[in-house]
Amino acid sequence: MNILFHHRTRGKGAEGVHIMGVTNGLRSLGHCVHILSLPGADPESGSASSGGTQHENTAVPQQKGMLVRWLLDLTRYVPEAVFELFELAYNLPAVLRLRRAVKCHNINTIYERYSLFMFATVWWARRKNIPVIIEINDSCLVHRVRPLFFRALARKIEGWVFRNATGLVFISGHFQQVAKDGYRSIAPSVISPNGADLNQFVIDEQAAKQLREKLNIDDKVVLGYVGAFVHWHGIDWFVDLIADK
Repeated sequence: MNILFHHRTRGKGAEGVHIMGVTNGLRSLGHCVHILSLPGADPESGSASSGGTQHENTAVPQQKGMLVRWLLDLTRYVPEAVFELFELAYNLPAVLRLRRAVKCHNINTIYERYSLFMFATVWWARRKNIPVIIEINDSCLVHRVRPLFFRALARKIEGWVFRNATGLVFISGHFQQVAKDGYRSIAPSVISPNGADLNQFVIDEQAAKQLREKLNIDDKVVLGYVGAFVHWHGIDWFVDLIADK
């Protein structure tokens, strides 16, 4: 199957790791996955990739790529209302880019990492009878570090997307329940937690033992966490369970 993975992120850090985790997982199942990124936001750049790789932004002239990166940097400093208008405006070029990518690679299915105010993919895919799966790892219904200015509009768009996608993939049961409570009727959904590719972590047992001895914790159980301290990651629940141990 030819799958188009579309995202509107910067493609770096945790976002890039997750995108490549899903992409490589699909490729390992025999699918051909093409990633459609913003210019300069290709999560595959600088990393080894498996068969079926296509870089949708490599054909973009360098000058245009620099312009897009400049606009992305600019959004860090603009007021929230302007930032959200940028997000809304992206729906127009998104349709043009999706149409070109689908035609070029004979795409059978679109898999999109959900972004607020992003409705073009579901709208266009429905018109073309192309299955579109939306991965939900954000929502206007949850607490946000950067509060929404056009929250009512974001909720209206989000509800429409959640109802009209072919299917939804939630990263946690909490997100799934929030969506069901907030919108009542949503597309068929499954839960697929974020994860890490263990093949990327090579543990040197001898070095680990030496470090534990150096820190005087060789006889201790050490628990670690890497991520944001937000409710749906379950850290408070975990701490409550081990507090009296």
